[in-house]
Amino acid sequence: MRRKIMTAFVCAIMTISVIPVYADDTQTDQAVTTEVSTETAATVQETKRTQSKEQLKKKTTSKKHTKTKKTKLKKKEENKVIPMPTQVISKSSSDTIEGRIKDKQAKVKNETIQLDQYLKNEQILPIKPMEEKVQTIKKQIKKFKGEIKKEEQTRYFNPNDVSALSHITVSDAKHILEGTALYDDAKAYVKAEEKYHVNAVFLMGIAAHESAWGTSRRAREDNNLTGYGVTSDHAKGINKSTKEAGLLATAETLHEKYLTSGGSYYVGTSAAAVNKHYCVGGEWAAAVVKNAYLLMNRL
Repeated sequence: MRRKIMTAFVCAIMTISVIPVYADDTQTDQAVTTEVSTETAATVQETKRTQSKEQLKKKTTSKKHTKTKKTKLKKKEENKVIPMPTQVISKSSSDTIEGRIKDKQAKVKNETIQLDQYLKNEQILPIKPMEEKVQTIKKQIKKFKGEIKKEEQTRYFNPNDVSALSHITVSDAKHILEGTALYDDAKAYVKAEEKYHVNAVFLMGIAAHESAWGTSRRAREDNNLTGYGVTSDHAKGINKSTKEAGLLATAETLHEKYLTSGGSYYVGTSAAAVNKHYCVGGEWAAAVVKNAYLLMNRL
């Protein structure tokens, strides 16, 4: 009986001592689990924040890269150079030129006949009026001979040297600009060449390109056929009272700054050399030269 009581007592003690141990272990496990869960959640959140930052950084980098790429492409496009035709075109005669020469030769002949007849028939007049009439006829003959000499000159356009004279006459200029809005100022191109030694056909090529053959808003409202000084839609550019004044101002600037050694924009006398500072982009010279060839072919 005593043994049974002792055995039951021992069992009771063992039961009491074991239960708390398991209870503490459970609480400890729960606490550990909670701590692990909290740490895991924090780690996940930190990971998400890091990933977000990395994604944002990648997007920003991607945008910068795209922007840089676009800028580079734009600059590349602006700096793109279209090969300029370099063929020298010269014309020593054409049906139009030959026709004008014959017409002037006929006028010289006619004036000479008139002079001869006058000298035969008017000898009875006082000397002074007679001499004045003779001088007038001789001046007219001299003028026609000078025009014939000029008509017989070879016309030139050399894209490698746009400071070389074209020897275009006013009649030539009117003929090759006929049917365009540039026609009314044909004389101005010849005048600009004679005064500032800028090839007249080159000037025509610039005007054709920059003003869409004389039809642009700048040409109509500002008398600016050559686009000089127009770097944007809001730029003032050169504004003159007449288109002729605008052409002469451009020719003077080209001569002094672009085509004369020591000029602020001088890098050579070719159309491509003028292009470097006259216009952004490397296609300008090719377009101007193409127009100049077209005009020369009208002679």
